[in-house]
Amino acid sequence: MGRMVHHPCADPSRIPQTDDGIPPWALLLMYWAGQMWENIYQSIDKDGDHKISPEEIRALDKNGDQGVDREELVAALAERGFKTYPGEFSFADAVLAAAGDVDKDGVLTLNEINSMRL
Repeated sequence: MGRMVHHPCADPSRIPQTDDGIPPWALLLMYWAGQMWENIYQSIDKDGDHKISPEEIRALDKNGDQGVDREELVAALAERGFKTYPGEFSFADAVLAAAGDVDKDGVLTLNEINSMRL
């Protein structure tokens, strides 16, 4: 028989990093989504208090439901020069996730936005 293989915990250098199994394109998508959300956030936080108010969210919330859905986010991305194909929401979904859409319902609420900044 061959030699015994030790458990990875016996040699911590053999334990893979948490992002080792994530494809590079997914890591880049998450990175750029976070950067885009930071850009959007900075542009709507007019008073610079690191908390989005109901008045400030109106810059994104076009239908007045106190949330930002995929279509509203795609419009905000377009205002910043980012274009997508009609019906394509991959990047918008990644931005929603980076912004704090914890329940993954496709709508970013004021509470979700502000909870991520605590």
